[in-house]
Amino acid sequence: MKKINEMYNFIGHIVQVMLNSGNSIVGFVDDCETVFDNDIGETLLLDVATTHLPQMYRKSYPLETVLIKDIKDIEIVE
Repeated sequence: MKKINEMYNFIGHIVQVMLNSGNSIVGFVDDCETVFDNDIGETLLLDVATTHLPQMYRKSYPLETVLIKDIKDIEIVE
């Protein structure tokens, strides 16, 4: 199981996240949240519309919420 402290190293990078379910997600790591920030647990917030740097900042964009406990592996793509 990954820890929240490890996830902060990925902020600002394009990553590929492999989930315990076997699915994978590629996106820009916008932020991490602890259980104190939300009511669902420690999470990684991904902008899945951005798959290459530089990130295109938009006025609003939906972030994909990934529970850190569901992450099997994560690697920096860019």
